[in-house]
Amino acid sequence: MKVFCTEYQIKHIRTTPYHSRSNGAVERLIRTFKGKYAAERRMCENKEVCLANVLTCLRNTVHSSTGKTPAELIFGRKLRIGFENMRPDTQRTTHESKFSQKLYHDRGTRIKEFEPEDPVWVYNKKENIYNPGIVVDKTGPLSYRVQEDQLLTRRHADHLKKRTASEYKDEPENNPI
Repeated sequence: MKVFCTEYQIKHIRTTPYHSRSNGAVERLIRTFKGKYAAERRMCENKEVCLANVLTCLRNTVHSSTGKTPAELIFGRKLRIGFENMRPDTQRTTHESKFSQKLYHDRGTRIKEFEPEDPVWVYNKKENIYNPGIVVDKTGPLSYRVQEDQLLTRRHADHLKKRTASEYKDEPENNPI
């Protein structure tokens, strides 16, 4: 995988397990695709034709951050399709609206910072509980390696809570009798 990515100059970014928000652009694309495909399937019976229509639509939709379509970025020119004749050739920048949306979204957020050896509560998604753990080191801007019992795991900061001294003094000792 590393050789392939290096050869084709692809930057492979790994995200924390069970934290889909780390890859929000892809999550949003999948949600958009599923919605458009479901709507298209109601109007046409052939799956291949529906898929082609949805992909053509997605590849020819102007992206707000680049101001160009994905097809235009890949091929360096606009694709010749029938829709081009129907809409005027105008571009509106959405930088201000994206900035205001980000300000609105981020207004209540707090950055969680942990240091090595910090006692934390680690969220266990499968059991829907928090287990005690110790931060070993920081592996990314919001990703940490955490020691839980005998297990060393990688967790996103959203899945960690600080433990106070009073919380972990009351824990039972793991000493054999």
